[in-house]
Amino acid sequence: MTTRKLLFLCTWLIASHAAFANSSAPPDASTKTVFDWMSTAGDVLEVTLESDWSNLIENRKVEMSSPASLTFEDATGTSHKLEINVALRGKFRRRVCAFPPIKLKFSKKDLRKRGLGDHNDIKLVTHCLGDKKAGNENVLKEYLTYKMYNELTPNSLRVKLIKITYVDTAKKLPKTKRYAFIIEDTDEMAERLGGTECDCMYPDVAKVNEQMIAKMSMFQYLVGNEDWNLPMGRNLKYVIRTGGQHAIPVAYDFDFSGLVNTSYALPNVDYKLGSIQDRIYLGHPASDEIMEKAIKDIQVKRTDFINVIESFELLSGKTKKEMIAYMDSCYELIGELEKAGGKQWYATLSKGSNVLTIPLVPSTAGGKAFGK
Repeated sequence: MTTRKLLFLCTWLIASHAAFANSSAPPDASTKTVFDWMSTAGDVLEVTLESDWSNLIENRKVEMSSPASLTFEDATGTSHKLEINVALRGKFRRRVCAFPPIKLKFSKKDLRKRGLGDHNDIKLVTHCLGDKKAGNENVLKEYLTYKMYNELTPNSLRVKLIKITYVDTAKKLPKTKRYAFIIEDTDEMAERLGGTECDCMYPDVAKVNEQMIAKMSMFQYLVGNEDWNLPMGRNLKYVIRTGGQHAIPVAYDFDFSGLVNTSYALPNVDYKLGSIQDRIYLGHPASDEIMEKAIKDIQVKRTDFINVIESFELLSGKTKKEMIAYMDSCYELIGELEKAGGKQWYATLSKGSNVLTIPLVPSTAGGKAFGK
């Protein structure tokens, strides 16, 4: 082989290797993700999801997945069909719901071909009830709770509302069209916040940002959610920012909250609550200074929270008024506590609203009481 040919062959091999490496190399953190892509297509993304739903529903109590195809139009009106897998997820809802919660798993290779990032697992929050109206309403109310949380803090999971046409490839079930929403991948959220997810099953109080814990916990109190636990990390994610020392708490899963008020939700008997709409503060014990800052954080956002609910056109006026009234019952409770002196916030709110009485005149026994 001549020197010229050898040089040409080496150059071709180097170029080919570089091209191959670039085609398979993971994109950097700034690359658009499949969640970003789906989120840009209108207020409500309409999709068709085809799979063997009859088999998945019949076997929803066991671990299983199934091939599926997802079809939707992007922001430009171009139709796309992606071959994916759907997997059953969750525990409680899989046992009690007519339709189980799902995880969408995309091919990383396919995503890279489309110029998208590697985050390929997306949770799909589906309808639980067979009744179309009630099932859709529960999904929409939980979606709004996530949107309220987004208003409170960027340390939250983004969501995208979608309307799905479910097509059973086994042709045993009729086409079904329901509302659902997708949730941002946890690793994607952690990257967006400049950190990584922390596997903090039993987080030390000293390793968690105390003010952020209080802020998140007050939001949970506002929406009446007791389906979470700090020591166990139940329905919580923790993010450690690069160079940071404290974990950032991120809450999720609000279908058992009093604000959403689903028919299948049960009050948390561990805290002796009588109703799903009772409230109890479940954050770490904290000083009045920290608690007052967290309370202020939700008070200044009241108008924004109301706007999230009132501007949403897919719920009835009656349902929206009920949500706002329930939220305002928390603000009224806090207002009465402030009139009564506003001290020992943690000790007071951690009693539970079902047993809480509030003296209207501080340090005066036998006065009127406000509460349940």
